[in-house]
Amino acid sequence: MNILLTNDDGYFAPGLRTLAKVLSLKHSVVIIAPEEESSGAGHSINFFRALKYRCVDMDDGIETYAVNGTPTDCVKFGLDVILKGRDIDLVISGINNVLNLGTDLFYSGTVNAAIEATILYKKAIAVSSHVRKGECYDYPALFILNNLEKLASYASDSVTISVNIPYNEPDKIKGVVAAPIGLRRYADRYELIGDGNYILTGTPVCYESTDEKTDVAYADCGYITITPLTLYPTDMKTLKLMEGEEFKA
Repeated sequence: MNILLTNDDGYFAPGLRTLAKVLSLKHSVVIIAPEEESSGAGHSINFFRALKYRCVDMDDGIETYAVNGTPTDCVKFGLDVILKGRDIDLVISGINNVLNLGTDLFYSGTVNAAIEATILYKKAIAVSSHVRKGECYDYPALFILNNLEKLASYASDSVTISVNIPYNEPDKIKGVVAAPIGLRRYADRYELIGDGNYILTGTPVCYESTDEKTDVAYADCGYITITPLTLYPTDMKTLKLMEGEEFKA
């Protein structure tokens, strides 16, 4: 397959480079990723900032382009400009260095880069893991390689596949499950750091889900989770209730 790789940690991130190296053993891979760290970018896109890109020579020899934009920019701009006229069968975003479980997907540049590919009629997979600084991404990358065709078969022009791998050691993994997203909340706060400047700080200590059969709950127990994300987030139950409501025009 011809695969476009991106992420939100930057073109130099070890998770991205490891996945590219592993996938290139069997597939044609090109990287288009942000030129700097862009975590938490969500689905943001640049309308008024001029975009530019540069080809980067990396030690692994994989074709790499750095873009001065968001992860979503990298996919949209990359397909339309950098790779114009080239066939791309699949877009993979990751490997992210933290999990993107539950409602974290709304913040995640990794997940939303993959969603943008889906919007653009490309099959797409987002891959997130929990790999601590200094640890390797070999196992998450091999998991994607070994399951690539099966994962891609479930992606479509309205469904993005999100994969979360809680450990980088296979002996800690209890299994693989397909699961819906849960609800994940944080005990965050904004901390004054001087001169009227604030930064978001705190730790993710509050996890909630409607039941225990969600990606949040399964990942906490050591399972790799696979979740199909749809482009159509309408709550049909509430919509049905609203249809008989009289609103003032």
